[in-house]
Amino acid sequence: MSVSFTRECSICGRQFQPRHPSHDKCPACFRSSGGSGRPQDHGGSSSRRQDFGGRRGGPADRLPDEFKLDNFYTEAGAIRREVYLDVSEEIAKIFSQAELTAASLRRFFESVRAAYEHYLQDPDRSFDKAMERVYRLRPLARKSEERQITKPCFTDFMEHYIELTSKDPKNLKGFKELFMSVIGYMKK
Repeated sequence: MSVSFTRECSICGRQFQPRHPSHDKCPACFRSSGGSGRPQDHGGSSSRRQDFGGRRGGPADRLPDEFKLDNFYTEAGAIRREVYLDVSEEIAKIFSQAELTAASLRRFFESVRAAYEHYLQDPDRSFDKAMERVYRLRPLARKSEERQITKPCFTDFMEHYIELTSKDPKNLKGFKELFMSVIGYMKK
């Protein structure tokens, strides 16, 4: 029986998707303990229980609202400094703490980059056609989270910035630049 919710491991505090509603240990802790309840050391058993951004859990839970920009551009039309520096660096830290790698996110970034390039090269400058490529990423991000390749913070990132990008054609460049900066700040 498979369930579609996440739970916090009773031993290490890591978020996991149980195979059965009665499972209370992540697979790593269960395997390492032989079912006895001894924790496995996989990156700090107590650090996962820290208060992160006012929420219990860890960085894998959700992307904090302060890192969800409502606009990529200044009033003068230039890309905001936060896209390249502050916000992108903090998002990269959250993703790294959630044990995501730049490699696991690169295919999503490449799709955003390809959508932007397609938009620039399209003689009709069809924003709708370019956004088709971006909209496809939302269900892929959710599926990637379900398969435990990525974490809820990444799905939250994708959903927020896909929604923001859909509001204006120039936001396609802003999303590409933000995503590129996040990957640049991440550990390999």
